Amino acid sequence: GVNKFTIGEEGEREEKLFTVDPEAMKEQLDNINDLKRTRDNNEVKRCLENVRKTAERKEENLFPAVLEAAKAYATLGEITGAIRLAYGYPYDPYKMLEYPFA
Repeated sequence: GVNKFTIGEEGEREEKLFTVDPEAMKEQLDNINDLKRTRDNNEVKRCLENVRKTAERKEENLFPAVLEAAKAYATLGEITGAIRLAYGYPYDPYKMLEYPFA
């Protein structure tokens, strides 16, 4: 048997890069900023500190603390940043953002 689905020569393939619609990106950033403005930031701070402290203990189940933070409307970036801090890494791997609740 000959494979029915063959890949053409290198020169024959056309690769397209994914680009985000600028309007969709602006809308998403506006949504995140609205969320951060309207949520209870004291509760988010408490939950993120709990995530960090739980992660520092290394032997404890981290999921309940992460779930609590998500329910308080902490973003995925904030949660993973708190975990990164617990393991001695910078909050933001690109070093563009600081921990917002220091």
